[in-house]
Amino acid sequence: MYDKIIQSLSFMSYLQHLEDQSIYIFREAFANFKNMAMPWSMGKDSNTLIWLAKKAFAGKIPFPLLHIDTTYEFPEMLASGNGPESTTKSI
Repeated sequence: MYDKIIQSLSFMSYLQHLEDQSIYIFREAFANFKNMAMPWSMGKDSNTLIWLAKKAFAGKIPFPLLHIDTTYEFPEMLASGNGPESTTKSI
C-alpha cells in the first residue's frame, strides 16, 4: 500500500511527506517521554535532525542535546560556539 502512495506523489511532495512524518514523530516523542534528549555528533545527519526539531517546535528545541565527544572532532569545531547549545560528555 505504501508503494502506491509513493508512486502517486511527485518527488517534492514525497519529500514534504517524509518531513511531515518526521515532525510528527518529534512531537509525539516529546509528548510521551519525560526525559528526552537528542544525541548530536556535529555530523550531517545530526544537523538534519536539529533542523527538523527546530521546525517541529517553532525554532526552539524543548529538550537537551547531548554531544558525545569521541575526540574525532577538530577542537575548533567544539570551541566555535556555532552549533546549538548542548551538553558535552567525553568517552
